[in-house]
Amino acid sequence: MLDRKTRKKIEWAFRSYATLRTQAAEYLVDIAESGLTPSYGAVGGSSCAGNPTEVKGIRAAEHTAVLWCKVVENTKKHFEEEYFRMHVKKYEIIELRYFRNKKEIDVCYELNIERETMYRWVKEILNYAFVVAVQLGLLQLNLEV
Repeated sequence: MLDRKTRKKIEWAFRSYATLRTQAAEYLVDIAESGLTPSYGAVGGSSCAGNPTEVKGIRAAEHTAVLWCKVVENTKKHFEEEYFRMHVKKYEIIELRYFRNKKEIDVCYELNIERETMYRWVKEILNYAFVVAVQLGLLQLNLEV
């Protein structure tokens, strides 16, 4: 079970997805455009070990906005794929509740589900997102008993 602080952080990522996506895109453009000026005097020599493209990729992967976007996108994709297997519209909760900021009662009405079902699905969605966030190193798994 997620503690309140962790749950709020994950829900923040879902609610802030549009902003995070803009930040991530700007960051990626900055990385792509940095260091693109040719330096012909330094041909054959480099102060950086390895491939500069790899270094840029690693820097992009370390940016938290990029990683939080990946959490949201992977979670939504997982539940979209689940829909095709089980015909359960859990992925629409992400769209309605977090992206469109609809009230609980409106989400339940639109999906034709009970409130209890919605809460159970939200819990599943946030738990899955937590696992993705832990895998990407954004959150720590607390194993204290």
